[in-house]
Amino acid sequence: MRELVGEVADLCMVMIVHGAVMVVAGLGFGFAVLQARLLPAWTAVALMAGVVLVAAAQGLPESAQLTAAAVRALGLGGMGAGLLRTTPRTPSISRSILETGTAT
Repeated sequence: MRELVGEVADLCMVMIVHGAVMVVAGLGFGFAVLQARLLPAWTAVALMAGVVLVAAAQGLPESAQLTAAAVRALGLGGMGAGLLRTTPRTPSISRSILETGTAT
């Protein structure tokens, strides 16, 4: 029985670390999307709010957890849709190489 308690404690620690990484990464990615201005800003806001809500909803009823996850998923889905609607851009250095045949 003590082994099981130890394993549960280890799992709890792993989940805490995973949750912290998810929040930091989601906030960082959302901030980068806002800075780049290539995708709709609402998608970044939804992602950032979603990762915070998912972490905050732990221990709440499943409906609250599902709602939090839906906010995060809406942000990510919106980013995907935004990428599908965005016209591909050729960076200036690539255009320069294509036009002149050499890198400057």
